[in-house]
Amino acid sequence: MANENSTKGEGEELERYDFLIHADAKKLFAKLDLELRNGSHVNFYKHERLWKFLNRNYESLKFFYGDFYEVILDMGGNDQERYYFLDFKESETSTITERGNLQSYDYLRGGSILIGLFICYVYFADRKFSLNSSATLISLLQTDYEEYKKDFYRLLASLNKEESTDFNDRKLVTWINKALKEFEQLGWIMYNDNSETEFRILPAMDRLRIIYAQQIDNIGELLAKIENNG
Repeated sequence: MANENSTKGEGEELERYDFLIHADAKKLFAKLDLELRNGSHVNFYKHERLWKFLNRNYESLKFFYGDFYEVILDMGGNDQERYYFLDFKESETSTITERGNLQSYDYLRGGSILIGLFICYVYFADRKFSLNSSATLISLLQTDYEEYKKDFYRLLASLNKEESTDFNDRKLVTWINKALKEFEQLGWIMYNDNSETEFRILPAMDRLRIIYAQQIDNIGELLAKIENNG
């Protein structure tokens, strides 16, 4: 009788984590796990094979991360635009964060977050879908959003611990490219082939927009605050 109960329990557990018996689990799960634990947003365009594996086994993987790491495997978007991520913000007891295996958007530099907010404002709020490179972003800041440029430079310099008088277009390019590399690691953008300055904004960039929706909608007020605080 004891053996029957033991077998039943093992069967129930196997069903709960049945992603482990998927034909591609041995090849793909370790790579998927690394991407998720590093804060990446797994999406079809950047991680096609991992995305298909996760998409097919979502419920089973959700149980796995909840049971073993006390973290939520969440999703956003729809259909092929869907993306998956570990929501560390909603998982205060996560053993992943305790082990120090986390490099999520919570760990972005302040300057990178500011650049991300501006990208979200330009792309999602003002719907300037031509935004596809660091050069385009700088050009927009200097033309269409010239009224924000001075405050943007000052705030970015402050966040990067530099004197605003020393901050120039060359340094702006450097910080934008650093931010883009962080966004690429998070699965928010994807570089075009053979380029580290031209990119495609991916659906998961919407995560930043959701988290900072109020600041993005009022980016002019956000930037203007440094006039009173600086």
